[in-house]
Amino acid sequence: MELTSTFMELLVSFHPVFTAPSYATFRLLMTGWIISVRHRYVTDLIISSDSVGNGHFSDYHRFFSHASWNIDDLWKHLARLLIDCFFGPESVILLAGDDTLCRKRGLGLFGVGMHHDPLISSRAMKLVSWGHDWVNLCLIVANPWWAPGKVFALPICMRLYRNKQGVTKGKTKRKSGSKKCKAAPTTKRQEKQAKRARRKKRKMASRQKNNKNAKTSVSTHVTRPELMRQMLLLVASWFPDRRFLFVADSLYTGESVLKYLPENMDMIGAVHPKGALYEPAPKKKPGRGAPRKKGKRLPTRDRWVASRAPWTPISFDQFGLHGTFETKTRTGLYYKAGKDRMLKFVLTRDTVGDRPTQIFYCT
Repeated sequence: MELTSTFMELLVSFHPVFTAPSYATFRLLMTGWIISVRHRYVTDLIISSDSVGNGHFSDYHRFFSHASWNIDDLWKHLARLLIDCFFGPESVILLAGDDTLCRKRGLGLFGVGMHHDPLISSRAMKLVSWGHDWVNLCLIVANPWWAPGKVFALPICMRLYRNKQGVTKGKTKRKSGSKKCKAAPTTKRQEKQAKRARRKKRKMASRQKNNKNAKTSVSTHVTRPELMRQMLLLVASWFPDRRFLFVADSLYTGESVLKYLPENMDMIGAVHPKGALYEPAPKKKPGRGAPRKKGKRLPTRDRWVASRAPWTPISFDQFGLHGTFETKTRTGLYYKAGKDRMLKFVLTRDTVGDRPTQIFYCT
């Protein structure tokens, strides 16, 4: 079985990312991936692409770990192809970010751990599953000509998240060795002293273990927002002349991302229900003392809802979602997350459905 010529032309466009041997393996694996109708294991890809006997089977398994290619170069090439295809030269590129759980079985897999599973969890009970947790940055293609009314999220960068337990696993093994036999205590006083010494020794060993684990986790553990920040900086450096708009939930729009947002990228995020908003810092008055970093505190969400400021009605009908809202807007500082960066806040209230009243910000 052979693939269409257009798909083969698409694979040829990725040739600069690989060396000649790596590209040959890549083309065969992608052919097997498309043709396969079963679990897409590497062994199944070899069979589906009719590559049995075409070199040793370990060449295909080692392609992902030992071959001469960089996955970030592959992401960059893919992102350039998608942006040139779906976005004009002056349009703003819409990005979305989130994490997804890929369930796996087996204790010997690299990077696996227990992660929150949203598909089987509810608001009342949070459940976890064993597998890989991938942080994704996707390109949003809305209402394309071949599927009006549909929205597609096309990944252009990805990072594997490893929790603290997975990072420190196996690094604090106990040293095995022979223990010297001590003489048994003879008197009650000696027994008490021996118990006290053993208790003190256990406390010291536990304290040293906790300190070692803390130092290891602090130095090597990377959170999900930090992984998202790395990808945003990377994608912005690929296209320094383009404008981006990043949208995500509150996990990825906090201080660790907003504070380091690239110059050519804007972001829309949600304000915490009890988040403190402030007016811009006033001008420094003559005299001694440092200038103020923020102005007066703005009203809270509930006080803003009850204020006399007029509401502006809007209707939303995109991406398969429908709603009628009332909004209020103002500018100010979300100092805890964005420091002195000026933001625009939008207070939304659902007039028909049950969506909660929220405050969103935009850079």
